[in-house]
Amino acid sequence: MEKPLKSAVELAMERLRRQDADAGIESRPLTDAQKASIAEVRNFYHAKMAQADVLHRSNVRATFSPEEHQRIETEFRVDRATDERARREDREDPARRDMIRKCTIRNRRSSLPISIADETWPASSRVVERCR
Repeated sequence: MEKPLKSAVELAMERLRRQDADAGIESRPLTDAQKASIAEVRNFYHAKMAQADVLHRSNVRATFSPEEHQRIETEFRVDRATDERARREDREDPARRDMIRKCTIRNRRSSLPISIADETWPASSRVVERCR
């Protein structure tokens, strides 16, 4: 019986596994707690980015000046990149994740929790929960 052809990705992954085995690196699957923690971070930032996207569209529709459109687009791209970077850091750093859970602020227009460490959030936000 013939073996099915493998994709380039499958071949590369096999090669990397062999290199890891030769170097003595052990591969361990993620625990359920680690998977849950990653899913929590992913959901948090997905909601945060969805909210930012809705606010961005609203700001763009309310503006008629090309210069203002350009400024709004630039701010949105910077904020999106900052959120992506924070999401990656939160997945890797449990202490930062815990700080985000304990210290939240809520935007006046929404009840979505936002990280206090997030410098990109507008000044219109108010702190309603203090760090405990």
